[in-house]
Amino acid sequence: MSNMTKKPRLAADVDTSITLGQSTNLLIGYQADAYGVPFQPSPKPALIEAPIDIKDPDVDARWSYPIITFHKNNEDLLTELYQIKLRPVTYEDSPSEGGAAAKWPAGALTLTGLTDEALQQAFQDLSSQIGLDLATPEWSYALVRRTRLVGTATYKGFEAGVFGNPNPDSSLQPEAHDAIDNLVKGDTDIDICGAKGYLEFYETFGSHFVSSVNIGDCLFQVFAYNETEYERIVKAYENPNNHTSGPGSEAFAIFTAPKNDLGYGYTAAIGTIGIASRDPELDNILAKGLWKDDTYTETDSIFTPYISPDSVNANDVLKMTAVILTELASVEIFSGYDRKKIWRRVFAGAMYAKYAGGSGVAPYFSNNCPYDLDEVFKDCNDPLDGDGLLSTLATPTVAMWQELIDFSDIKLQFPELVQDFSIFANALQILSASSGGETDSGRTIQVPGLSTVTFLSYIISVGGSTACAEPPNLKLSDAAYNEFKAGRLSCGEFYGGLRACSTDSGESFVVMNGLVFEYQEGKVSVVKDVRSSPPDNIKEERITDIQFGLCAAAARLNYVLQSNDKDNPARKVMQGFLLWLADILSSENQSQELCALQARAIYLAKVTASPCNAGVPIPYLKYDAYKDVVTNVQNVLETASLKLTDFQNQIRARKAEEREIERQDEINQNIINSGKLLEEYISAQADYQKDIAAMYSQIIDDKKKELDQALSQMDEMNAKLSEQRTVVEDSIERYKEAVKEWVNEQMIKACFDICISLFTLGFAFITPSGSIEALESLGRTVQKIQKAVDILDAVIKTYKKFEELPDDPQQVIDALDAAGLDGLDMPTALEWDEMEVQMEATLATGPDISEKNDVSAAFAVLVLRGKNLIQCQDTVQQICADLSAAEQLQQLAKKQEARLADLKVDLMAKPEDLDVANIDLIGLSGKLIFFQRQMLMTLANTIVLQDRALQYEYLRPPTPIGSFTLLNLQQTILKQSMSINDGLNVQPTPSEVKFPIIYEVHGVKAESITNNNWYNFDIALNKREFMSYNYVRVTGVEVEIGGISSTNSGKYYTELYFDGVPFYDRGFDREMLTFQTTSRFYTGLQNVDTSSHEYIPKRAKPTDFDNKISNITPFSTWRVSLPSTAPSNEGIVFDDDSRGVTVRLVFYIYAQLKETKYVNANDARNWQRSRQLLLRRPYMERNKSKKETATMPGGSRKKQRPYMQQMKDVKQKVAMLRGRKRKSSCQGTEKHHLPSARALSASDAMSTAEVLGLMSGKSVCSGWDVVFSMTAEQVNEQLRLQYEDREGQPEFLREIKYTEEGVSPDGYPTFLTLDFTLDCPLLQFNLNNSDYCRVFMYVLSGHYKYTMEIEGNPITITSYDIEASDESYIQGDVALASMEGHIDSQHDVTVNLREGAFSPKNFETGIDLIEFAAALQAFFMNLPDGYEFYKLGTLDLSDFSGLPSLTPSAFKFNVLHTPSDRDLLQLFIATTGELKPNTHLYMSVDEPVPGEYESSLIVNSKIFYREVLPIAVGDGGIGLVLNSPEPADNEGEDKEWGATSTAGLINVPFPETCVSDEWFNSGNTQNHLQSWVKVEGDQIPISLANMVFKSDANGQLHMTYESNDNYIFKYGTRSQSMTIFGTSDWTSIGYHDHSLVVKITMNSIMPLNVIGEGQDQSIQIVFNESDVKCDGNIEPPSGMCEASDHDLQVLFFGKFEAYVPGQLKNIFQQQFQTVSLFALKNILFPGKNLIDLNQGYCPGDMVAFGKFTE
Repeated sequence: MSNMTKKPRLAADVDTSITLGQSTNLLIGYQADAYGVPFQPSPKPALIEAPIDIKDPDVDARWSYPIITFHKNNEDLLTELYQIKLRPVTYEDSPSEGGAAAKWPAGALTLTGLTDEALQQAFQDLSSQIGLDLATPEWSYALVRRTRLVGTATYKGFEAGVFGNPNPDSSLQPEAHDAIDNLVKGDTDIDICGAKGYLEFYETFGSHFVSSVNIGDCLFQVFAYNETEYERIVKAYENPNNHTSGPGSEAFAIFTAPKNDLGYGYTAAIGTIGIASRDPELDNILAKGLWKDDTYTETDSIFTPYISPDSVNANDVLKMTAVILTELASVEIFSGYDRKKIWRRVFAGAMYAKYAGGSGVAPYFSNNCPYDLDEVFKDCNDPLDGDGLLSTLATPTVAMWQELIDFSDIKLQFPELVQDFSIFANALQILSASSGGETDSGRTIQVPGLSTVTFLSYIISVGGSTACAEPPNLKLSDAAYNEFKAGRLSCGEFYGGLRACSTDSGESFVVMNGLVFEYQEGKVSVVKDVRSSPPDNIKEERITDIQFGLCAAAARLNYVLQSNDKDNPARKVMQGFLLWLADILSSENQSQELCALQARAIYLAKVTASPCNAGVPIPYLKYDAYKDVVTNVQNVLETASLKLTDFQNQIRARKAEEREIERQDEINQNIINSGKLLEEYISAQADYQKDIAAMYSQIIDDKKKELDQALSQMDEMNAKLSEQRTVVEDSIERYKEAVKEWVNEQMIKACFDICISLFTLGFAFITPSGSIEALESLGRTVQKIQKAVDILDAVIKTYKKFEELPDDPQQVIDALDAAGLDGLDMPTALEWDEMEVQMEATLATGPDISEKNDVSAAFAVLVLRGKNLIQCQDTVQQICADLSAAEQLQQLAKKQEARLADLKVDLMAKPEDLDVANIDLIGLSGKLIFFQRQMLMTLANTIVLQDRALQYEYLRPPTPIGSFTLLNLQQTILKQSMSINDGLNVQPTPSEVKFPIIYEVHGVKAESITNNNWYNFDIALNKREFMSYNYVRVTGVEVEIGGISSTNSGKYYTELYFDGVPFYDRGFDREMLTFQTTSRFYTGLQNVDTSSHEYIPKRAKPTDFDNKISNITPFSTWRVSLPSTAPSNEGIVFDDDSRGVTVRLVFYIYAQLKETKYVNANDARNWQRSRQLLLRRPYMERNKSKKETATMPGGSRKKQRPYMQQMKDVKQKVAMLRGRKRKSSCQGTEKHHLPSARALSASDAMSTAEVLGLMSGKSVCSGWDVVFSMTAEQVNEQLRLQYEDREGQPEFLREIKYTEEGVSPDGYPTFLTLDFTLDCPLLQFNLNNSDYCRVFMYVLSGHYKYTMEIEGNPITITSYDIEASDESYIQGDVALASMEGHIDSQHDVTVNLREGAFSPKNFETGIDLIEFAAALQAFFMNLPDGYEFYKLGTLDLSDFSGLPSLTPSAFKFNVLHTPSDRDLLQLFIATTGELKPNTHLYMSVDEPVPGEYESSLIVNSKIFYREVLPIAVGDGGIGLVLNSPEPADNEGEDKEWGATSTAGLINVPFPETCVSDEWFNSGNTQNHLQSWVKVEGDQIPISLANMVFKSDANGQLHMTYESNDNYIFKYGTRSQSMTIFGTSDWTSIGYHDHSLVVKITMNSIMPLNVIGEGQDQSIQIVFNESDVKCDGNIEPPSGMCEASDHDLQVLFFGKFEAYVPGQLKNIFQQQFQTVSLFALKNILFPGKNLIDLNQGYCPGDMVAFGKFTE
């Protein structure tokens, strides 16, 4: 109840101390006042308050009939009497994350948590107000109320029903708003400090506020009953005919008669009549006895007006108003989405800590554990009755370890005997009482352990998946409770809510998501976080369990890491467990043993954090190589399992007997009885342990041999590195001697430091300030290397002497901590390769002398050897860690063996002599079962490896492992064999290809593969050389280099790497498959004169070892090199370095041949022609007379400008068009022209139908949003024309000013100023080369100035100027991988370059001034990452309102040479996500552009169906909703998407219709009978849910629809009769309801069309009514109906076909303005419309084909 008004006014004038928006803190509770305001206002208001204002009050409101409620106790009574409701918080998820809103009843908030004195006073105050003693414990109550509701007042923002998203700015007080902003954000995880912030907010501003009030008045009276009478009355009202409100409720008066001595009557006490408004008229009525009940109560009764009709009517005299119901809403609704879950959990935890035990209190804690622990640990289903226990007999000490423990399932016999009870687990589940366990009050679990109870677990998950009203309550002894709270409850992650209480003192605390809430001295506080490290003594107690946990984690990781999914829940759980162990094991007084365990935990955690790569991991060995291992493990397991299974059956029977023990004095004898049964079981396990220990001994011996071999290799590499460091030092000394004045220059000194100290311990490199970008990048790589060197050395030294523990485990911990969770940040392959280039660029800042080249070459060899050493050290530390783990397992096995032997001795004692304290059969269980399960995990790991080999070798789907039992694993092996048989049935069968496949890369710069450099290139699936083959397996590969003139030896040596992460293949249905495997390394020695291996074509016979290794495919990244360290490569000379060399891979393959018309793989002439192209014999003959050849290394090369000669004709043509002519700067007579477009014959080109056939039924975009393909020749031509238009135009010139400050060797400040202007660039994409794009720019003007400041005076040392007439230029080949297109917010389309896009090996300047040229080259070598290099133009999107999913944001370039001999430039475009890696630049279609077209724009089917189609169509005016779920098994992103309607309604007109008209005779009377049908509203609602949109084989959109719904119609008849006297009137139609089941099918072809021109081109669906095919059938109608089903079918479908297709046409046939293709098709040439799209299709993805307009 709330307080009364001060005067008897209408509701609109109500006067009360309550205001809307008034805030209060529920943690304080309510006051004991049935009339006043029971809640206290918060110290500071949280909201802007408003007075009560009722709109449209009911001034004539009347009093209601009695409302009767029953209450078992006084708290329930007060809850109803107070009439305070909590507004449920409703969000888009659920009210309390678990499906129910928390309940905080007013009675509990009034009486629970009070001191005895305060509780006594509360009872006294309330009893005086109600008129009976509420402190009588045996009473139950009935509350009778009569109410008069005048109106409701609601706080602003709630009036219109707005809820869940209030506006805090207009509601909150500024101070409260700021306080909320300072609260911690997040999901549910919060620390103590953050939780205290929320509690402080509640204390200051309150937790709830008044959101609405009901105004009126309320009469009430309380009747008290003893239990017998109360139960009788409640049972009577279970009959629904007995009413507790409304008419009839007044009959309750019969139960108000007092209980008398004769046993009649009901009430134990009767309260006084009260009224909320305290209206004085009620006092007058009662004083005059006008409501005295002489029939039942013999005192004043609220029922008197109904018993005595002559009594006063309340409607006549009681007119005052008061607040009769208050609704409180949580301030949480203003906290924002990112605080609401924390708010709820902190508030619920604090409230339950105070009010737990209060009547009706229900916090509904939800378990938000993100893991399905039963699935993660599915192999932990133990064979011993599900609990995994050997015995249920309690002993003084019970110490349990298992990976997963469900505490609720643990049932012990005589738990009172347990003194110390402890659990250690990866995951501990404490479910609700319904899941098991000893319980009282339905929710309490009695925990054994009189002295201590210890729960240590990484995850503690409390409660089931559905939130229960109250959480589990652990009941502990007083001593155990204190220890438990002090630190024996510890975990890494805590989910759900838990209460723990003392059976003696009654103290309790609540744990909510790890935080401990405790109510003491009238206040709730957060006192602890159980997600913290336990005390050291507890860790020492559990050290054996920790060892078992680590070993079990290592065994499980071997299986878990087979999954390539880094988000795999099992992987995350294991990583979290290991990190938690590493954290809790750390302490200041850490023992050496704990320190070693911590080091092992950190190491294993880093293993779980290793990056996951795309594709199915393929093991190094083939499927058959694992068979022997699987067989051996199976034999060991079967032998052990047969013995153990029999024992386990006997143990089950023995455990059943244990449960029948009734007397405690029998416990010792039964322990011995159980022990005798277990003796043989334990003996078998002990023998098993000996076998396991022996197995680990063998593993350790093998690992030590492996380590010795690796250490020997490491020492050898160390010696080579030291030898090379001497060479480096000598070369540096020669350089210093040659240029003494430069040795003090900071950057040169830094180079020397790196060269001398790299790969040495303790070397710390700091990049000098003001360094060029090359040195800064080199410095970053050096720092990575040095960190790795120091860490690897620390780990290896620590583990080098193998004992039970490492020499200094703390050193390992420090080293691993320094490495970080993701492990060593090793340099990437690119960073290794770039070190030499960066060193060259830095040395280039000094004098250009030959000694500089010696330093650079020596450094390159040093880097190569150091790289190999670090990789070897990484392998050594891996072996060290594995060896340490094996030794830990061996030690555990020995400890377990000794423990079992001791236990056998203890069990031989007599009952009276039995030392029970030394026996823990329960705790022994987990350890025994661990070793058996470990062997199962070993078998499972091997089976997984075997299965992955099977997936790759036979292209079979993975074989799932359901559970980890021996029987199930054997069934998995059987399924693998059956899967192989299925794989062998493929037709045609793969076979060895007779002739080798030639793959060539032309124009490779010689510098990129010599001097220990590696040239990288990708072989994509769509390369024409392999287009005829599926299931391609490489049985051999050889590399040849074309363009080598000679070497000293007449031979040359090559090294070839296959990356393998990822690599690809084509399935038997030509689908793309993704894999990963270990990299492969190949070497070769070839003759220079033939450029061939001496044994071609006959190859060496594979060895047995070769036959066991899995074969690779060609489709991955390859790296090739001509190492200068190889003696065979000394004196290597190339034919013509300007043309580059040809890298040629000769593949011998085993594959499935499905020949196409583009490649004839069996044509031997292709082999010969390819060899002639490689050797270039005609070219070599032409150039025999040339005096100059390119020599590398150490030779000289004449300066050449090959591209300028090629550009000569172009430049002269441009100059003539502009009316001016440049003088030639190149000499030569050979003419070169830009490539011209090649015409394709009809036999070469693919038709549109063929291309659509390749795209049908799948997505070919390989996960890209959009792929735009254009003929590269025409793109080049357009770029050239664009260059001609822009050349010399001011807006396209680029002025660059660059100043570099330095210090001369003499210490004087120096200033290098570079000021130059570049003309617009010319970009040309190299045809048949997907690696590079050529860039050319003229230098129109330039100024170079080198100044030295001496005594404050600037002195110009060098100064040069360049003019346009000098024809200076820059030219370079930029790797396509370094080019990215970007579209900014202003719609500017630019080509940006990644750092290092230009390389000295692919760059030249046509500038005769060397210093100027060097400075200009250095500028381009050090362009920053993301440098805006070329502006293509600006997209004019002023009239464009397209979808974001069709608006490009970035793109990458690729050049594709197709099987039909066309070169296509492809733009791989991102619209909805980020750019994919360069290795992902491929499509799963080989010919994306038909012969009759010049471009194709392909939009991923995901975007088309998920965004384009739904957004373009909208709701169609019928509430249409299209949904597009992701296809199953879409890891390769190649599945076709589709769309399905989930809502949509068309109302088909169906007016009242006559369906039959009959005449018949009856004597002299003719009767006329008509049957009529109608529907409600004259419309039939047809649901269009389940319309399915998919593409068909012809590339058209296909819609299908089927429904089978029940329709209600009305059927009736009318009649008239005709006699000789005339015709009667029609009778009225008497309609009756009938149901009709109608099956409707509908399908339609909906082709796509490109409409509009230029910028207005968009997509339209062509929808013709005639294309809609409708069909269906109708079941006979139910009920009595004269109309036949055929008549109804004709009528129904007639209406349907006449109306629905036309409506569908209105929906779908419209121009989708939002599906404009302008932004995509003009991305490369934004300034004008160069491509017209002609036709649209939807074979899987959406595709539009087009042609160039010019």
